[in-house]
Amino acid sequence: MKQLSSSCPAKIGTMVVVVVGALLFHLVVTALAAPVALPGCPETCGNVTVPYPFGIGHGCFRDGFELACDETHPAAPPKLRFARNGVEVIDISLPSGTVRVATRMLGTGSSSSLPRQLNGSWPAGLPANGSLAVSTRHNRFVAMGCNLLANLVANDDDDYISVCAALCVVRSALPRDAAAASSCSGFGCCQTPVARGLPSYGVHLNDLTQRSVTVGSYGAAFIADGEWFAGEQRSLQLGFVADPRKLADSTAVPTVLEWSLDMDRDQDMFWYDTRVSQWTRCVSVHSAIDDAVDGNLYGRARCNCSKGYEGNPYLANGCQGNCVLQIGVAAGSPEDGNAVMVDAQKFMQGSLYRSAMESKKQSYLANLALYPGRTELPFFPANTQALILQPIGDKGIAVIGGDTIRGFTNLDQAWIAMIADKLDATLSKS
Repeated sequence: MKQLSSSCPAKIGTMVVVVVGALLFHLVVTALAAPVALPGCPETCGNVTVPYPFGIGHGCFRDGFELACDETHPAAPPKLRFARNGVEVIDISLPSGTVRVATRMLGTGSSSSLPRQLNGSWPAGLPANGSLAVSTRHNRFVAMGCNLLANLVANDDDDYISVCAALCVVRSALPRDAAAASSCSGFGCCQTPVARGLPSYGVHLNDLTQRSVTVGSYGAAFIADGEWFAGEQRSLQLGFVADPRKLADSTAVPTVLEWSLDMDRDQDMFWYDTRVSQWTRCVSVHSAIDDAVDGNLYGRARCNCSKGYEGNPYLANGCQGNCVLQIGVAAGSPEDGNAVMVDAQKFMQGSLYRSAMESKKQSYLANLALYPGRTELPFFPANTQALILQPIGDKGIAVIGGDTIRGFTNLDQAWIAMIADKLDATLSKS
């Protein structure tokens, strides 16, 4: 066991450890909700969170990040959309700097015996100022059909970005069972990385043989989230065999966009440290600049909260910590002998935390050896025999360990519940 005497760099955070008599007292309080949007601005639309620099309504967004909440269908949940073009937004992630949007497939069919051909465009309707672009890290360019050559082309200079070919003699030869449709590797379906991230592309679909084709033959191409496509490619290929036009017309394809800020135009979002003569963070303290933007575009960057903090780095005090203070007795690390510090985020993902918070009631594990959740408590000494998990409102949980089986009396449990109520009331005012 190790005696702790150290503080954690945070405001309202997630861990306090003290010693009360012979008991180890661990208090885990989830960080108070960090700000997401600018004051007075909507933070959600339906089930999608809207973090600044994105925003809904006047004064709530940066240029190029304006969204709208579509509530025109009372019987359906609201949908978040880009205000300029109506493209649906599925998810926004600050840590990864990504936006998932719903896009469509592009298709070409032959209504005569002439070769198929399409010179179209894949537009997500993104602004041309560079704020958003298709992610090369997360997406795949996919084409489905027979003897179909698919080209993804840069609109600005006609350079070929990605090319793939889907081969087969006739559509009836396409795979018709799940096992045969398990890969998209050239037989009726091809996929390739998106080599260059742009706001939009030209898409050229051509018959590979440039000869007369069977009337009604059809080809489709799209840009898809690679993870999504890996899980859906079987059903997509089988749907294409059954009715290719219906599949293309009815399938919403998730595409991942990456976003960034212009370090000249958006200087007010970054903080310049005159002591070292360089840009070091964003608006919030405990943040760091990440210039590893997709494509390594010069002069563009994003921000993330520093390690141990979470929230929105683009807002004042938007990055909040996970830990206030940790003192008392804890397990010793087998690697270096130092005290094991609590990983609050990992603990809150475990079954002990989730079960107690869902029940909203005190849970007393009188003999900890009988519960597999012991592995979720590496910060407790090995001789911890009993445990109480006491929810503190909806803000967090107190975890109290003792070195004796059934070592907590009814009075102990009542006292712990009372302290939790006091803490909840105090935190609610913070």
